[in-house]
Amino acid sequence: VQHPGKWIQRDTCIENVTPADPAKRSSLEDTLTTMVYSKKFTGDYTIAATFEIGAGAAPGIVLAQDWAPDDKGQPTYGEFYEVVIYEKGINLWHHFAREGKRLYEKSAYETFPLKPDTPYKLEVKRKGKNLEFSIDGHQMGLLVPSLSDELFVGIEGCEGVCRIMDFTVTR
Repeated sequence: VQHPGKWIQRDTCIENVTPADPAKRSSLEDTLTTMVYSKKFTGDYTIAATFEIGAGAAPGIVLAQDWAPDDKGQPTYGEFYEVVIYEKGINLWHHFAREGKRLYEKSAYETFPLKPDTPYKLEVKRKGKNLEFSIDGHQMGLLVPSLSDELFVGIEGCEGVCRIMDFTVTR
């Protein structure tokens, strides 16, 4: 994705910048915006964020093994995971490179309804190589053998207007 992304500070949240053109407002390439802590986290911890999903939007929590500037100087993640919520539930996406190609796969998902323009708290717990997710009374967990011991953690907004009211990491 070539879009560097930007955040707007609102009175009660931050929001990813989206195009004025309604045809592009849900485009991944024009809306993806992320932010991670500058230091890596190790051990077990819980990441929590309250998101408000715009219609069709997909905010989430980012767990990145590494990042570096691309050939244009834009920060680019290497291998990373996204725990993404949207109107039809939750997905865990794994992004990685193989033979010089950027690839991704849906590693886990659960389908259930979430309402647009409603705040939801997403929690991601890391326990060793296990990740546990909870949102709106739904819980799931899985073993992720390739999960790095050290990760940059943060938030993202994409595929529409995403509002983030809070973000915490606790041990």
